[in-house]
Amino acid sequence: MTMDFRAPHWRRLAAPALALACLMGGAPAQATGRLTQPGEATQGCAVNWTAAAVMDIDLEDGDPKYPGLMTGYLPPHDPVNGYSNGGYITEVSPIMGHPGLMEMMHWYDPSDPPRMNWRLAVGTDHAISNASVTFRPAAVAAPYTFNPVAGTNSIIANWPGGAATYGKYTWTPLAGEVAKDNGDGSWTITLGNMAAGSATVFVLWGKMPAGSDLKQQYVATGTLTGTYGYGQPATCQLVNAVDDGYSMTAAGGNTASVVVNDTVNGAAAVIGSNATLLPGTAPAPTTGSFTMNADGTITVAPGTTPGVYQYPYQICGLPAATPPICDPAVATITVAAAAEVTPVPTLSQWGLMLLVLLLGGTTLQRRRGR
Repeated sequence: MTMDFRAPHWRRLAAPALALACLMGGAPAQATGRLTQPGEATQGCAVNWTAAAVMDIDLEDGDPKYPGLMTGYLPPHDPVNGYSNGGYITEVSPIMGHPGLMEMMHWYDPSDPPRMNWRLAVGTDHAISNASVTFRPAAVAAPYTFNPVAGTNSIIANWPGGAATYGKYTWTPLAGEVAKDNGDGSWTITLGNMAAGSATVFVLWGKMPAGSDLKQQYVATGTLTGTYGYGQPATCQLVNAVDDGYSMTAAGGNTASVVVNDTVNGAAAVIGSNATLLPGTAPAPTTGSFTMNADGTITVAPGTTPGVYQYPYQICGLPAATPPICDPAVATITVAAAAEVTPVPTLSQWGLMLLVLLLGGTTLQRRRGR
């Protein structure tokens, strides 16, 4: 891996080259375009962000392939200043309501032949463990050189956008052997464990072939993966136990398993596979009993006193972590009273009633006969 620790190009330009630098993309990016698409695809705790951009010095807002990328995201959608401030196909951005920032800045250096630059900025609102970026720059400029751009990291918080975007984060350049050329046109950039509020920006650059047409469209993509910590953000529930409700009769029986609506890392909880079940204290009815079984079903004994009972439990993720990652829930069981039965006269009771009626009729006839 080759590293270039020089200061950002736009800070090194002599006055005669400054005007050309503006044409070639030396200014800080304005980023999000009117039709820039959200690159936030996180599921549960599995972070998945994408940033992509197209580099074309003649890109227009009405481009048939990449429309709406040369006007601003926010009303009144003013035109952006130059191609390097437009062309943002996909990104993660606070102004889109995302919990972080990831954008693919891009420009050509005024050299002969031109140098193609892809600068990826990444910032996060929440801690991300094992963060890594798969970076695929446009193949036309290969081979590429990685640069952690310490100078840019030192000033990016002051760029336009302020506290709403770049200024939200503390920027630190990557250090050590963090960039790997995979040999297939992609790079892996290891960010490691990112603290909440942290950010970094880095560049991959390569020389264009002599005579390259800068009006062609070249695309670079970066995808960040990693894992959020439990509960941060709230959508990250490594273990998610959900309350349950059951109705039972006095005859008793078994409920469905309490884990049927529970999840572990976004997948259905399966006891013994990705989850363990820890029953809480069983309810204590006057008569009868409740037992939570190993499979998560609850056995209600026949004749259990009618009423509403709560049976707490928790599930913990497998393989077990230290400390364990668990989530509690409550199963509410309603036991109905036995239905009242209206007495139906038996055959002997009907016979007795007929006998009484018969005797009463006979007595009445005898009285009339006197």
